Amino acid sequence: MKRIDELKPAYAIHPGEMLLDEIEARDISQTELGKLIGYERSQINEVIKGKRGINAKLALLLAAALDIPADFWLNAQKEYELNLAKIEAKSQVSIIEQWKSLSTHVDMTYLRQQNFLCGEPEKDIETIYEILGLGDAENNRAEEPALAQHYRLSGKLAHDQVSFNTWTAVSKFQAKQIKVAAFDKSLEEDLIFNLKSLLQENKGLLNKIRELLLAYGIKFIIQEKANKVPVDGMAFWSENNPAIVMTLRHKRIDNFAFTLFHELGHVFKHLKADSKNEFVDLERKTGEKSNEIEHEANVYAKSQLVEPKAWEHFMERTYKFNSEAFKFLADEQGIHPAVASGLYQFEMGDFRKPRGIDFKIY
Repeated sequence: MKRIDELKPAYAIHPGEMLLDEIEARDISQTELGKLIGYERSQINEVIKGKRGINAKLALLLAAALDIPADFWLNAQKEYELNLAKIEAKSQVSIIEQWKSLSTHVDMTYLRQQNFLCGEPEKDIETIYEILGLGDAENNRAEEPALAQHYRLSGKLAHDQVSFNTWTAVSKFQAKQIKVAAFDKSLEEDLIFNLKSLLQENKGLLNKIRELLLAYGIKFIIQEKANKVPVDGMAFWSENNPAIVMTLRHKRIDNFAFTLFHELGHVFKHLKADSKNEFVDLERKTGEKSNEIEHEANVYAKSQLVEPKAWEHFMERTYKFNSEAFKFLADEQGIHPAVASGLYQFEMGDFRKPRGIDFKIY
């Protein structure tokens, strides 16, 4: 399909210009032509200056006077009006075409739900380009190949690629707006200790976690997931700092804690400054193995929440689902009891909730 600017003339030629050429070539004055066809000179002049159109009656009279078919004049008038309309509508048609192209590659429903769109297409197009990191709409037209390749998703979620790409773009856009202190990788142990303390306390948790991570130079965002995209979190490099985005898809403290520490595993083990890599925590099908990097992040999360030897001893002496045992391990390791229970449930495949342990995030 041709671009809109290839379909639009820069200038519309009024048939009055053609009429002027004809009478000058024949050495006929406007007054003489007017008297011949029964029009005032002023009327002929208005046609020549483009202030008056050529209707069917005038076309027939010109055909008789100049031996040029009436269809020629009517078609010239029609072409002029169409070209004039194209020029006048060029901007709006461009907006329509860009909107249609963007709608193919962006989850508009999600952007509306997240209050990024105001309902005015021209402004919304600029906003979408800004979110996608493509600059402004004037210099970056919504070409399908460019948008399709801007973000990629693994094959297993190909049917959700548009929604996933939109969520990813929004997350990165939100992170870019955050300014934080310099990131110091050597403070890892101190950060982990403080995070576990906040998890154990579980009071105003999300805000306190955010403030703590920002203080350590890690951007932290809770970004609601898009529809049918089973994503829990993502870690990536944003400007001069690492960033973690979480969805709270499962609003339980055990899932929150493990996902957070999983993403921290990517931050401390896999992310490099100015890296374009992104690590996304997607739900896996039952029995599906994680890749090596995701496995490393899982091991990191578990070992930071509970010391490996302590976990080994716990599993050796815990023969059944036991709330008191979870509470004992939690006190010993400085974590929330629900986190200890969640680790056990995941490892054993037993997802019953123990009595007396609250999994809610406060």
